[in-house]
Amino acid sequence: MLTELQFNTRFATASNPRQNMKYESRHAMNLELEMRRLYLSQLTSVPGKPLITNPDESVPVDTEVTITWLRPKYDGGDNEITYKVELRMTPITEDTEVRIEENIKETQFTLTGLKYSEEYQFKVIAVNQAGNSREKVRKNVGMFKTKSKTGKCFKCTLLHMMHYVHV
Repeated sequence: MLTELQFNTRFATASNPRQNMKYESRHAMNLELEMRRLYLSQLTSVPGKPLITNPDESVPVDTEVTITWLRPKYDGGDNEITYKVELRMTPITEDTEVRIEENIKETQFTLTGLKYSEEYQFKVIAVNQAGNSREKVRKNVGMFKTKSKTGKCFKCTLLHMMHYVHV
């Protein structure tokens, strides 16, 4: 026994061949797109994590720094990898602002507009059509400090000042 909706659908498509063709064509296109997505998802997976190669955390930087990294060993079956860099000032709290740079095609990026006398944490994430590389805690995270306006490391300047106060 047919429900009213099934009866009306069959009756409408049987009585109107054009509508029936449009429905079948649209259904076939949707099915083809879904099959293509499924096929591609089986071929690709998320890439491995990139390996950060600099900067040296012990050397203070100016208000800009170029960070570099190596391509992931595993590309997830997709050669078209781009990168995303996330930058935060430390210490990290719930209110810490995150600056995100996306669609980076090279294995280096220059971060500009940094503030003097601050410490920063950054992450490099590989991205392909399957998604972002898996984030491991502290594995793909880099740190650096910026110089004070005098050109010295801010913490070194504080230690130097404290030494003169206590002597």
